[in-house]
Amino acid sequence: MTKIGSILAEARVEKGYTYADLEQVTKIQSRYLRAIDQNNFQELPGQFYIRAFVRQYAEAVDIDPEWLLAKYPLDDTFANETDIEGVIPTYESRSTKHRQQSRFDYVIQTSKNIFPLFLLLLFMILLIVLMVMAYLKSQSNEDLITQDPAQTETQNNGETDNNNNENDSADSENPSDSDSDSNQDDTEEATDSEDSDTENSDGPISLTTVSIDGTRGSFKTSDIKLPTKVDLKAVEGGRSWISVSIDGAVAYEGTLESGQSQSVDLPSGAKNISFSIGFTPSAEIAIDGKPLELPEDYKTINTQYFDIEID
Repeated sequence: MTKIGSILAEARVEKGYTYADLEQVTKIQSRYLRAIDQNNFQELPGQFYIRAFVRQYAEAVDIDPEWLLAKYPLDDTFANETDIEGVIPTYESRSTKHRQQSRFDYVIQTSKNIFPLFLLLLFMILLIVLMVMAYLKSQSNEDLITQDPAQTETQNNGETDNNNNENDSADSENPSDSDSDSNQDDTEEATDSEDSDTENSDGPISLTTVSIDGTRGSFKTSDIKLPTKVDLKAVEGGRSWISVSIDGAVAYEGTLESGQSQSVDLPSGAKNISFSIGFTPSAEIAIDGKPLELPEDYKTINTQYFDIEID
């Protein structure tokens, strides 16, 4: 025959509680707890306290007090004891509920603490992605700029060949009418050739400084005969980006590698020619076959922006 005190004592031992532990949890004196374990209810203050103490004791060891009191109805005599039949149902005590609630609160609080860190990590990942995209885009633009000079040079060479073919065709269609005309033409060509050689041998183009402000300069010259050509070249072992604009319109823009050259037509009626040079020590410029030399204090600047007004 199983007694109610035996059930509570067995549950207490299973939980690992001592009488001192239960006294802290239930606020019931240890001597009363020991009396309940021994089914010695006469030592308890009275039936009201018996029911209250049994209920608290049962909750502390996770036994449903309603089921326990229903199976063992306490009376005034405490003489009869009822068999406890069936399986003892488990009971979720207040302490168990408190522990579960504490775990839930801990999860909520941890989530609140982690969320700002998650947002910060997401922001950093987005920033890194944007930086990588910007870098790849800049690399793509540099590749395009590097390829432009070769394409432009090919186009200009093709145009030069076409012009030469047209001039040869025109010469063949207009033969000399007489020996005197031929001699006169030969004399004029010789004179022009001598004049041209004299002009080309005069040295660099004469420039008049209008203004110089940092890396930007403005010059004037009357030493250019139009139409003519502007010759650009990168020195051996050098490399420079160059842009040439005639009367505000870009005529050439690209990067010249070591030893590469580029020619730009300077038509009749041109009034202004502008240059942007990325690395001046690696660039050579000639107009009408004459080298373009800037003032000594200006051509030491690596990057230059200057324009020349043609009188």
